[in-house]
Amino acid sequence: LFWEQRDKQVNPRPRLVRTMQLSLPALRRHVEGQLSRYGDLLIVSLLEQTGGEGDLAAALQEALTIVAREGGQCEGGLTERLRFVPFDLHAQTKFSSRADALRAVTEHIAPQLARQGYTLIDGDSGSGRLTRAQSGVVRTNCLDCLNRTNMLQGALGMHAAAEQLRELRRAGLLGPE
Repeated sequence: LFWEQRDKQVNPRPRLVRTMQLSLPALRRHVEGQLSRYGDLLIVSLLEQTGGEGDLAAALQEALTIVAREGGQCEGGLTERLRFVPFDLHAQTKFSSRADALRAVTEHIAPQLARQGYTLIDGDSGSGRLTRAQSGVVRTNCLDCLNRTNMLQGALGMHAAAEQLRELRRAGLLGPE
């Protein structure tokens, strides 16, 4: 989507500058490129669902729904390869800590994370053989692309590290907890 913030306020209201019809070709190319390059795509939107960001959040969800529906005939079905999760992190942190909110979104998307997996290379035998390949990525977005995105990406990194350590422990390559 194409949007701008023109006012000189601290938090100017975002405004869409192109119609949905004009935005869809660029979004379609972006999504298809991500799917081609990285595999399954889980998009987690951290935009607020109300207020100034609410219109942008609604437009993003509508646009992704259209792109997924149009791509339904592609191999593997775009709707199976493209998932969208709106998660208003600011709203969640009004009622709980940041850590609890990040835990909640990570638990919510855990099934998709498990399906996408992670890459594992056999370094123990010295072969460098690929034993497991990741099949997708998580794309996060928010308005400022700083705090919210970084917090969630950090939480997802910790989740992946924990899964990898569990796998190494199951394989007998790490001692007990």
